[in-house]
Amino acid sequence: MGKLYIGQTGVKIILETGQDLSSASQVSILVKKPDTTEEEWSGTINGTTIEYTTQTGDFNKAGIYRLQAKVVFANGSIWYGETAKLVIYEKFE
Repeated sequence: MGKLYIGQTGVKIILETGQDLSSASQVSILVKKPDTTEEEWSGTINGTTIEYTTQTGDFNKAGIYRLQAKVVFANGSIWYGETAKLVIYEKFE
C-alpha cells in the first residue's frame, strides 16, 4: 500500500487477529488519532480479520493513527488486539 493522505476515503483497513471470531457478537477498531482523540469504527468479520472501509472525516489529521481490534464475544467477554500504527500524510507530502 502506498502513502495515505488526509481526507482519503474508501481505504480498507484490515486487522488480523489470529483468533476465531465466529462467536463474536460485535467487532470494531479502536482508533487513537494524532491529536489523541479516540473513535470506535464498527467493523465486519472476515475469517480471523476485522475489516473497515474509511469514510469522510476518518483521516482528518496528519500523523500517526493507532488502531486496535476490539471483539465482544457472545458470552460478554471483551478481547483487545495488539496496537497497529498507520501514518497519514498531509496532501503533497
